[in-house]
Amino acid sequence: MRCVIFMLLSVALLVSALAQSPTQPQPPSDPPPGAGEEITIDDLQGVTITCVIEAMGRTRWSGDKKIGPTRHHSRMVTQIGPGGTVRWTADVSVRIDNKWDHPWHYSFSEIIGQPNTKPDARTGARSIVLTFESNTLTFLRVFIKGGHILKILFSRVPSGLGCTVTASFVNEVGAGNPTVIAPIKGGYREYIGMKQTSSTCRVSKK
Repeated sequence: MRCVIFMLLSVALLVSALAQSPTQPQPPSDPPPGAGEEITIDDLQGVTITCVIEAMGRTRWSGDKKIGPTRHHSRMVTQIGPGGTVRWTADVSVRIDNKWDHPWHYSFSEIIGQPNTKPDARTGARSIVLTFESNTLTFLRVFIKGGHILKILFSRVPSGLGCTVTASFVNEVGAGNPTVIAPIKGGYREYIGMKQTSSTCRVSKK
């Protein structure tokens, strides 16, 4: 039953993501060398993937209902092991009304294609699932409401492997804005209109 609920939530989030995504630009007529070459999960074993993402928007705290400008900064390090196991850590800091909020540190171990429906007590996130398809490693986290989708696209470059990363906060159909537990303050934090402003992605040997 929990898997069925998770699948329904995932579908709702993915539908929302497609509806909220801006029109994608047309690919260049001459794609860079290696862009279309298939990359398997085995190609990613033994490497470290480091992503840094900045997003801007607004948040509303349930305590006072005030809406403030928000900057969301995250640094994620991912390693892929045998059998589709993925170890990843993330350091997240949030600046609201020009004041840094309490930083978060996450450390998880997942298996690609196997939903983890154990709730995260710190954020209230209900579940997470990872997929790997078309050279893309996708992380989908389902929050109290809404969620977060992060996609790492890999390509072959002269030095080995390269990557680009995109991430988005996603509304949940019929529920509203992405919502998590607010650290330190308690209550809930609602993300409103968050958009990625910059990102870097790097693949390196251990």
